[in-house]
Amino acid sequence: MSKKMTRRGNIITIVILIAIMLFSFFILAKALSNPETFRESTQYLDDKKMTVAELATAATAASAAISLIPGDAGQPIANKLTDLSGYFIAIFTAIYVEKLLITISGFITFKILIPVACLLLIVFICIRSPKLKNLAIRLIALGLVLFLIVPVSVNVSKIIETANDNNIQMTIQNAQDTSNDITENATDENGAMVAQIISMVKGGVSGQLEKFEAILSDMLDSIAVLLVTSCIIPVVVLLVLWLIIKMLFGIQYEQIEDIKKIKGLRSHNKLNTNIAEIEDK
Repeated sequence: MSKKMTRRGNIITIVILIAIMLFSFFILAKALSNPETFRESTQYLDDKKMTVAELATAATAASAAISLIPGDAGQPIANKLTDLSGYFIAIFTAIYVEKLLITISGFITFKILIPVACLLLIVFICIRSPKLKNLAIRLIALGLVLFLIVPVSVNVSKIIETANDNNIQMTIQNAQDTSNDITENATDENGAMVAQIISMVKGGVSGQLEKFEAILSDMLDSIAVLLVTSCIIPVVVLLVLWLIIKMLFGIQYEQIEDIKKIKGLRSHNKLNTNIAEIEDK
């Protein structure tokens, strides 16, 4: 009777796993790999990319404008502004990877990982190999982490960027205004550069250098925010999700390992007891 119940339970489990596998492969994979499903996240990443492009353009314009100031006093600031391009490239790359994950994570998770995991669990039910069950659970955990990392990191990044968005926009505007002020006053009607006119600009040379120093500082602050939201937060979210899912799926196996160790210890103690009794005799 118990064997019949076990067999019936196994059949029901296999049918459920097949249903999950088909549903994941044909329905979820199609729906969750469609960019329209994550339109809000995609739009957020596009807006962030435009912000980074505006910052890069403003930094380049500011660097070019500083070169119009008489003397070499502004050269260190110009060089530092030029060096910011490496940070902009890193942020662009991170944003591109996030957009790529949005489009392929759903496909990989629900078209490949989940169906393969279900298939492994079906085989496990038939041959009772613990390795297959462990591998299936790891595939499910990997799929969930891969699928959730971008939406979760985007929502966390929004909170941080919302508080700093005004500062970033002000930095871009100040850099553009200051650069335009220099270039407009350093060019005569024929388009020839007249560096002496810079001294007539409000604040003179020293005043303009102070403005560009402030712009450089603001640029660094804006880049720091974008690096945190584009590079650091996704990594932190990845680690946190992996730890959470590892705990959810790993508790059972840790308990099983503990039980095995306890049983092994008991067997070892029993064997030592038997040996001691034989020696006493």
